[in-house]
Amino acid sequence: MEARSENKTFQERRYEQLRRERALGRAALEGYERRRYDELTSGLAEALSGAVDTAYCFEMKDGHMVAEDGEVILDLLQRGLRKDIKLAATDNFYSFLPHRSKAELNNFRQIEAGARGEADANTWVEISTLTEELDNSPQNRDKLIKAAQKPYWGRTMIRVSHWDDEKLHIFTVSSDNLTAAESFDYSGDKSSVSIFKEATRRQLGYDFKAQDSLGMLAEPIELSINDHSWKDLARQIAAEADRIISERFGGRWRQGRPEQEAVDLQKYVESQGQVLTGLLNKEKKLAAESQDYDSYQAKFNKELFNCIALLEERLGTGRAEESIVDYDTAASSAGQLAAAEGRVYDMCGEVVSSTTINTAQQVGSESLIRLIGRPVECPFCDKKVVVPASDLRDGKLYCKDCDLGVDVCTGERFSKHDKSSRPRRSFIDELIEDSQEINRQEALKREQRKAKAA
Repeated sequence: MEARSENKTFQERRYEQLRRERALGRAALEGYERRRYDELTSGLAEALSGAVDTAYCFEMKDGHMVAEDGEVILDLLQRGLRKDIKLAATDNFYSFLPHRSKAELNNFRQIEAGARGEADANTWVEISTLTEELDNSPQNRDKLIKAAQKPYWGRTMIRVSHWDDEKLHIFTVSSDNLTAAESFDYSGDKSSVSIFKEATRRQLGYDFKAQDSLGMLAEPIELSINDHSWKDLARQIAAEADRIISERFGGRWRQGRPEQEAVDLQKYVESQGQVLTGLLNKEKKLAAESQDYDSYQAKFNKELFNCIALLEERLGTGRAEESIVDYDTAASSAGQLAAAEGRVYDMCGEVVSSTTINTAQQVGSESLIRLIGRPVECPFCDKKVVVPASDLRDGKLYCKDCDLGVDVCTGERFSKHDKSSRPRRSFIDELIEDSQEINRQEALKREQRKAKAA
């Protein structure tokens, strides 16, 4: 028997809608498309190294907040709690996760009650710090990474929710504690809990009773705000935390990072239209090809990993403005490099990784330079090759065996020798290249038509 729709995740329901898109038409997908875009952009932003600053809103229907596609948000949170309970049953270390998800569920129930007029508050502040009391050894850090806690950044999320009598507006801002994260040292002044206790005391005049991260998350601050100051409240709390970090440790900080590293990731991701379009097109293609949700999700997770790796590479090399020649080639090449380095990404609580990742190697962000002297799988001939250091420094992946290389940031291919001296290309290779050239030309024509229409 098919499971009832309310028991399915948004991703499962979207997969089914994509499978039926031709029969239903585009109108049937409107709510899903809007929610999918919002979730993808915010998730991709969270997966990257930098400063997260997002804003979105929910409407109320029948006394409960609902997403763009109509899903009740409480159902989503309850599903997360059940998932965490299952994980905690496999390893007692993860027993903190159900406590966190239960606190988030209770906080949201409190917010909904206020929106229904059952409480005086209209604004709620939640401070979710890393469970830093457990980040005290390499082994525990590996487990915290699996739990999507981002210990390598010491990340805290500041969430401000405001009900304006029509919609619930939610602002989420990250604040990383890099002064402590690199050394497992969260004692005294380096504690994220200590920093945010002081920040909320200064900014809001509120004294937390909580003594640790779990207690802090379970203690939302209730406010009644009648002007527009709620719009910048999350940023103001993050800025106060930066001032405290600067006072205690020196330097200039923005959202817990050295000022020069604090890229606005939400704006960056939204600026990468070619990357987002490439990923969404991949999603639709995989949904059409897959006969069941599990096989689709496994394939799409790999595409997500490649996409995040490509976004990270374009950002890290300062080439974010360059046009992408071939999205598929660029994304798969970036994914190969990220997998070789052992990278793992946390996208809104979901850990996205390559199947080749060794847990002990998991890191947040690395440079291509780390791959010097190490074998990488060639995306063209599938052989393991050691890429010249000069190519890695230029953001390129080159295979001497097949004399083909690719610019990781753009997907553009290149060769280092004359075509006459290269081995004869197979008929299949030529067909693939012809198909990619046709795709590039069609994409160029579409962009030209859009430009004329604008």
